[in-house]
Amino acid sequence: MINPNNRPISQFPFLFMAVLAFLLCSCTTKKNQGFEGILATADSLANAMQYNDSAVRLLEQVGDSMLRQDEATKMAYKLMYIKAYDRLKQTSDDEDEILDIVKYYQKKGNNLLLPVALYYAGRYSVKQHDIPAALKYFHQAHDLIALDSTNFLNGKICSQLGQLYSKQMLYEESRKHFEDAFHYSMASKDTVGSIWNIRDIGGSYQMVGDIATCDTYLHKALRLAEEKRDTMMVRNILCSLADNNIEMERYDSAMVYLRPLLTNVHKSVESAIYTNASRIYYHQGKLDSALYYIGKVLDVGNIYGKKVAYRNRTRIDLKRVILRTMYCISTPSTASRLRKP
Repeated sequence: MINPNNRPISQFPFLFMAVLAFLLCSCTTKKNQGFEGILATADSLANAMQYNDSAVRLLEQVGDSMLRQDEATKMAYKLMYIKAYDRLKQTSDDEDEILDIVKYYQKKGNNLLLPVALYYAGRYSVKQHDIPAALKYFHQAHDLIALDSTNFLNGKICSQLGQLYSKQMLYEESRKHFEDAFHYSMASKDTVGSIWNIRDIGGSYQMVGDIATCDTYLHKALRLAEEKRDTMMVRNILCSLADNNIEMERYDSAMVYLRPLLTNVHKSVESAIYTNASRIYYHQGKLDSALYYIGKVLDVGNIYGKKVAYRNRTRIDLKRVILRTMYCISTPSTASRLRKP
């Protein structure tokens, strides 16, 4: 995208970084205000998903200076560093310090940063597979800001709660949180978040067998993602539509959604793409193709994809054993044919 002055928008984060680095070096009497401005800019860059890497670079540039400041500045910097890396979908070196950061803000009674710290403590707990702790932190964070309907974090918290309840097969509870997430995302004008919420609401209907309603929500999410021209969201929702059509036993339709993704497999959804391809070919009886994509899943898939892959590979092996056994029973051996008069 080009702005009216013909300058690529992607250059603006780097201009921010250059200006802020200059301010950092030149500020003297207003040093704390300068640091607060840098953290605020990094926060804005992290919230704008396309600039996540710029937020990380900015924070890394000023890291040494930040960590020489007072405890409040250091804690705010560490929290922002964790947030920027999380939004980049990577693990930061400071991530395991999040619980200490939570305790600091609980002690200081910081109503602005405590919910943020609690949210990332919940994210950290999910990665540690400590679901009870994650639920506790997310609920605590939401309780602090629930009345502020325009707070960007509300939608993120409810979405995380929906995901966790879904994994525990509490689908009605998960849908309630996804619907709450959607309303908060709309109130805070988080368009990207609202599209993900629509997709997740649809997924919650699939989990209880309401495939038709799921299909309606997924097509709505796809239309909005295409209008926004967000290729990452489009890829993800196409995968979900392929999955839903598999559940409806419409394998040709499922492949229509999946085929464009197979021609250009993106790492962010490669596990889902290969898993769905293996399922489609398995149900179509194209076992060699199914085994090919099962191998792909076992190489690069996530834990859920690998679970499906192992199950379908076992089914294919059993099917082939049964077919060979039936063939041997129905076909006389050469020796027995020679013995016939």
